[in-house]
Amino acid sequence: MRKKLLRKNFVWLFILGLSFDAYAVVTYKDQLGISLGMINAGFSQNSGAFDETKGVSSGSVAVISLDFNYEFFTSRRTSYSFRATGSGIAGEVSKYYAVSGGRKYYFGADGVSAVFVDQNIKVITNPVFRYYAGWSLGFFSMVYEPKKEVRSDLGIEIGGNGGILYMANNSTSYKGELSVLRGVGVETTSFIIQIFAGATFYINSLF
Repeated sequence: MRKKLLRKNFVWLFILGLSFDAYAVVTYKDQLGISLGMINAGFSQNSGAFDETKGVSSGSVAVISLDFNYEFFTSRRTSYSFRATGSGIAGEVSKYYAVSGGRKYYFGADGVSAVFVDQNIKVITNPVFRYYAGWSLGFFSMVYEPKKEVRSDLGIEIGGNGGILYMANNSTSYKGELSVLRGVGVETTSFIIQIFAGATFYINSLF
């Protein structure tokens, strides 16, 4: 009897697995995230942005920053991501702000909570561990201090990112992310590393 029940359950789960993508309605949750971390931007000034008698100035900007991220999914393993990053510690000369958009690709498991609805059944999936890699393109504003002279710069940043999420409950996950970016500004060229840890929250889709 037990073997028959196991066999019956296995067949039922197999049929469900085959029919997920054929369901009439598939709904994905959006994700809203907030993280705290460190941004380090190593820069060198472009020609024309410095006093030629003193030579090229280089240095780095290291700031503690907040990161806000909104993500909506186009499939169970692909999404569009929009983020705003900025430092806001009073008294700090160095500042870094950025807004960007890009894509994320999940692997090893689905990247989002999904609801599959047919006329006769409703199935909700919630992956526990999620892994992703992606890319982003955006704009940055930086305040830096070469040779004790406070200056600012605007530019474009492009690069890649990767991360891991762990589901704490049905609506919240803990997140860690590493981003490596190249910045090209009016005054500087920079190599940017961002490390963040925080949480993400499922919300109803805005699209």
